[in-house]
Amino acid sequence: MIQKRVAIIFRLGMALGAGLLSATPITVHNTGVNGSDVVQAIGAATSFWTLLSELVSASETRGGTPFRYFNGAYYADNAVSGWVSPTASGNAGAGGNYVYELAVDLTGFNLATVSISGTLAPTTTVPLV
Repeated sequence: MIQKRVAIIFRLGMALGAGLLSATPITVHNTGVNGSDVVQAIGAATSFWTLLSELVSASETRGGTPFRYFNGAYYADNAVSGWVSPTASGNAGAGGNYVYELAVDLTGFNLATVSISGTLAPTTTVPLV
């Protein structure tokens, strides 16, 4: 098995607004789920997140959807999210960092009042952009 490191895996919730009492929650989709936000079986294609970047030598397609994956060395999955990999088998085309992206539409919201909170469980690093 070729080892890989995933640079970003979010298990994230988001709330928008000036304060906790006036926040307007929106849906931010977890990793490892399908279009109905149900955790997928291991090896199944997932929804919402896309592969943003990878090693030049990797064979996976940028912009492609990741697959549900489990590694016993990682934090345990839960009922609302699961780990992902660039391939259904969990074997990356090349060892190294793979970066996933989730686009969130904030149209109509005051960006000065946006706050993001949640739990992150990365295998390596989490650069927030």
